[in-house]
Amino acid sequence: VSNLDDTAANYVKFMCRDIKSDRHQYELVHPPGQGNWGDYGGWSESCPVNSAICGIQTLVEEPQCNGDDTGLND
Repeated sequence: VSNLDDTAANYVKFMCRDIKSDRHQYELVHPPGQGNWGDYGGWSESCPVNSAICGIQTLVEEPQCNGDDTGLND
């Protein structure tokens, strides 16, 4: 157990494209465009043409009191 606060999910980026084409992909970021800690992992595979993500669900851990509280876990 540490008195330091480990962090998670400091920032998020999205890859966007036209739904009818796999061309013209671009990275969507909101200023400042980065978090203060950590590194980005690789991109997931793109959705097939004519499909899109319409939501996201995350796993969040309950407060740990004396343990290490985390943020976004999955």
